[in-house]
Amino acid sequence: MNIVELEEAKFVNVNKEDFEQVEELQPLCVSSWIDPKSGETRHGIQVVARKDDAEVDFDDYSNLSIALHSNPDPNVPKKIPKRTDEPDVCSICYGVWTSHGNHRICSLPCGHVYGMSCIKRWFQTSSYGTCPQCNKEYKLEDVGPIYATRICNLAADQKAPIRRFSFSRLGLIAFTKYEFARRNCAWDKLCDALKRRADVVGQQNDAMKRRSELLDRMANVLKRAKALEHRDYALRRANALRLRADALGRRADEYLRSAKTFGLRDKALLERVRAFSLQVDAYKPRLNFFIKSTREFCGVA
Repeated sequence: MNIVELEEAKFVNVNKEDFEQVEELQPLCVSSWIDPKSGETRHGIQVVARKDDAEVDFDDYSNLSIALHSNPDPNVPKKIPKRTDEPDVCSICYGVWTSHGNHRICSLPCGHVYGMSCIKRWFQTSSYGTCPQCNKEYKLEDVGPIYATRICNLAADQKAPIRRFSFSRLGLIAFTKYEFARRNCAWDKLCDALKRRADVVGQQNDAMKRRSELLDRMANVLKRAKALEHRDYALRRANALRLRADALGRRADEYLRSAKTFGLRDKALLERVRAFSLQVDAYKPRLNFFIKSTREFCGVA
């Protein structure tokens, strides 16, 4: 039964959100990148943002550690650089690339585009030899120029932004706040899904109870009609009772369809409950992964 059929079921107010698939958390990825201000190579965790993150109430934690590292003078106001996913901006330095010169447009075989000077510096300073975005292994010889004045990516709005957290004390603070905000958002949605599921189960039980009552009434009416069918003077009355029994049967069938619809909603909400529970439970393992990776990278036992 699809959404259209569900909406056509009587007595049921379908919430399409009940059937929306919950976006899964992407696994954490150890990555490296170049600090856009200092030019230094930093190492840390790369997180792919999800559509649901738009509902999460967190500041730009992913840039917090970079901003603090880039401002050694405590008297200078700390400005947190904002990441942009404009198609004409290099994802390494966040600067606009050019059609010629050192920062001309170039790309790797995977299709990710950078400024030539940035990707060269990336391969020269990074020991990983991977694409900064997808981590596929390449060499500097794989970088190829793009002969265009401007690149327009029609899917840019659909591209998930990437947040990065450095292996440092400040990076750990930022990552903890970021994941905790995610966890709280998942918890709120979990509670909402549990509440809606309880309401749906209650409505399903009410529909089945109402159907049983109608079937009992239908059986009683048919019994009365059968008692009158052998009496000539009561044939019209018996036929009327049979018509009434048919109407009660149709109403009972409608409640049965409604109960089945509530059952489908219950199943869908149960899947959402499980998905949000996994996201809530993932908070500590993801935080432990960051701490373990930081210790391994820094050589701390």
